Amino acid sequence: MALFRSSRAAPPRILADGGEREDMDGAGACGGRGGPGPCLRLAQVFGLSLTLSLNNLSAGLSASMAGLALVPAAAATLVCSVLFLASGNRLGGCHGLQLAGCVAEPVSGALLIGLGLVQLFW
Repeated sequence: MALFRSSRAAPPRILADGGEREDMDGAGACGGRGGPGPCLRLAQVFGLSLTLSLNNLSAGLSASMAGLALVPAAAATLVCSVLFLASGNRLGGCHGLQLAGCVAEPVSGALLIGLGLVQLFW
C-alpha cells in the first residue's frame, strides 16, 4: 500500500539478538545506494515503542476524564496515529525539511533560553 511506503531508504532488518542482517547487495541496512537509513538495535526499537505508547496512556486518561467511551476514542486515536505517522514519514523525506533539521537543535535551545528569560523578567 502506498500509504505505508517510506520515501527514504529501506529500514534495517532487525534480528532477535539485536544485530542487523545485510542486504543481498552488501550495502548494509544503514546506508548504501539509497542514502543513510535508520540503524536501530532491537533494544532501541522497544524503547522507542514504549515511549510512543506512553502517549496512548495519556490519551486514555484524557478520554476517561472527558467521559468518552473506550471504543470510539481508540478508533479515533488509531486513525489519527496512522494518518500523522504516514504524513510525518512522507515529510521526513523532504530535502528542505531535512536541511531545516540541521538547525532545529540550536533554534530550539535559543527559544527555550528566550522563554526562560521572558518568564524570569516578565
